[in-house]
Amino acid sequence: MIARLVPALLILAPVGVVSAQLPLLTAPSGTLRIELGGAFHPTDMLRVDGARMRLGERLSTATLDATATPLVSALEAGMGSLLGRPVSGYSLGGIQAEAEQQRGVASIGLGLGISRRVTLSARIPFVSTRTQLRLTTSGTGANVGINPADQSLGTAGGRDQTTAFFTSFDAALTSLNSRITDGAFTTPTARALADQTLAEGTALRNGLFALLADPVRSSAVLPTLASTDGAALLERIAALDGILGTDLNGTRINASPALPAVPLSSSALDALLRAPTGFDLTAPEDLPLVSLGDIELGMTAELLRRGAVGDPRWLGLWAHVGARLSTGKLPRATLLLDQGSGEGQPDIEFGATGEFGRGSFGLRASALLTTQLAGTALERLGSRDQLLRPARSVTLLSRNPGDLITITAEPFMRIAPHFALTGMLQHQRRGTDALTLADPLNTGESIDLQSFVAGTGANATRIGIGLSYAHDGLNREGILKMPVEAGFAIERTISSSSGVVALPLTSRIVFRVYKPVSGR
Repeated sequence: MIARLVPALLILAPVGVVSAQLPLLTAPSGTLRIELGGAFHPTDMLRVDGARMRLGERLSTATLDATATPLVSALEAGMGSLLGRPVSGYSLGGIQAEAEQQRGVASIGLGLGISRRVTLSARIPFVSTRTQLRLTTSGTGANVGINPADQSLGTAGGRDQTTAFFTSFDAALTSLNSRITDGAFTTPTARALADQTLAEGTALRNGLFALLADPVRSSAVLPTLASTDGAALLERIAALDGILGTDLNGTRINASPALPAVPLSSSALDALLRAPTGFDLTAPEDLPLVSLGDIELGMTAELLRRGAVGDPRWLGLWAHVGARLSTGKLPRATLLLDQGSGEGQPDIEFGATGEFGRGSFGLRASALLTTQLAGTALERLGSRDQLLRPARSVTLLSRNPGDLITITAEPFMRIAPHFALTGMLQHQRRGTDALTLADPLNTGESIDLQSFVAGTGANATRIGIGLSYAHDGLNREGILKMPVEAGFAIERTISSSSGVVALPLTSRIVFRVYKPVSGR
């Protein structure tokens, strides 16, 4: 591709003798810089806390347990509360995934030189994303089953049985409460037992309803009828029923809720992945999704210039301030490994760039601080590594991503008039996210938000090589025309010790022309 690019640039460029350099950071006064850029980022690899793995491995596990999905951890917490003891070891079975992602960015940029030293700029990106994903499920190791009363996956018989159970349970508690109010228990011992039973029975009823039948919060999976925890749950209901009927001589429940008869099979796990009461996932799209990305605005000011590229020595210093708008789309929760076209929150950037060199060699170095501001969005709750998040865990959250510090060094060497061979070494560090509840009606007393941002910080080191073409427009007759610039580069992430970092082989291309809009 470089071989094709060089002749094209030679034809388009004005004739001149000025030495090669990197693209200008500021546009000449009174000119409009028009930039067309593109980048392609395909990958099927990433690093997670330094460990290199395939993209699909983040989803693959032989045991879909509480560490893999909040659906299981919520079930264990609910059962533990009902049984009054720790509960663990639940599994939905296994899942294997093969995945690949493509991401392309085409951008249109404009820069206006409002003076010799100051340039205003804007860049509008259009992002094309595609995720190819193949999932293979297994029922091996599953020890929980589909909730028979689930609105999407259950059966009419299961829903009827659970509804009848709560009807009988409510009737028994109502009867007990009426007898207490009417003074039916005349001795202190009998009254104390009645009060205790009403309180414990109400708590048990509410806990069971939240887990089994609540239209918003109930679990799509439950321990099986023959399991230790399933049997213990029915025994607790039976024990309460015995106190109501025998010790208090009142109305009994005389019913039990529906529990699954068998653990999840592969087909049942597939159905759970698709069901709105489960994970509510849809199949990846065959065609790439193209949408607007996050628009960037900026101002660059030249602070110092001594000499020019090609002189025995030269030096330059620039400052940059910018903003990134939240115009892109967030990843969709119904698509696993969806990429989205934007970050979902605005950013502010502050940076400085210095360039110096001697003869045919130069170095451009920059430091950039990106302050990521908070953005509000509906998110499914889960930790960094819990990619399978139940649809019913969706919550309005305010997420403030950690700030970014990016240090970049770009050495370059003139290899021909107007052409330079370029290199790139970049290190980037991202802080840990901060998360708060944005819904004022949700107190979040039982939500450990800190666990959902653990591990969101990251670092990465990238290297790159490329070819840069830059012509300042001065031809052989000494007449100053408009500059022309272009470049091509290939980049790769070579190391990362923390966080989740994708490992694409990135290719970039850029072409710039300048048009006069006023006197120069």
